[in-house]
Amino acid sequence: MDSDRIFSEQEAADVLRRAAQIQQETAAGAPVTGLTYDELKRIAAEAGISEAVLTRAVRAPSKTRPGFLNLVEENERVLDGTLAAEDMTEVIEAINRHGKTNQLTAIGRTLKTDILGRVFTGSVEVSSKEGATRLRVRNSALFPYMAGMHTPLILASVLGPILGSRVSLPLGIAVAVGFLTLGTVLFAWFARMGVQKSRELADDLEQSLAALTKKSMLPSPQYESQELPTVRKGLG
Repeated sequence: MDSDRIFSEQEAADVLRRAAQIQQETAAGAPVTGLTYDELKRIAAEAGISEAVLTRAVRAPSKTRPGFLNLVEENERVLDGTLAAEDMTEVIEAINRHGKTNQLTAIGRTLKTDILGRVFTGSVEVSSKEGATRLRVRNSALFPYMAGMHTPLILASVLGPILGSRVSLPLGIAVAVGFLTLGTVLFAWFARMGVQKSRELADDLEQSLAALTKKSMLPSPQYESQELPTVRKGLG
């Protein structure tokens, strides 16, 4: 490696991000708890980033990972504090406020489930260990396809050839293109709704998890030992 190589600010940020990801993937059995603010300050200082800029970045909204054509999105949040196993019941209730759970598995302090909402489908994963709780919410393209694209696609593939062979080819092509256009518009609309609903679900679950994990960060009550009074009986 050339030690004299000059990295741009964007290249340096990308290298640090990839290095953190590689370390996370290769740390066998190491819990993913994130970095403290002091650790972020140290890394930022080594990269030549001022604390004022770091503070602005920390206060900025959390980034999400968009998927195909920004129609699928994964929201990930990491909170301080650990859930108790019995807290998973409240987590499930919070999920059920947004839709019906399916194929739910809850083992200890790890929960995974699919969710079927009114206008979206997706998945939720919650895992809690070693002082940190991770939340992942991802919407799926299945519902947008079934609700928006499936029927127009069938109509285009059936009516288009029939009209093209029995009436006129231009008419068959126009009908097929019209149905495909309608399906594409509906698919994109339902997909955007799914992204919005998954964000709302992630925000709601983050608030619920924050309230639950806050209990694990409270100091344990200290009970002072009190000396019991001594009862003396006189001799009669």
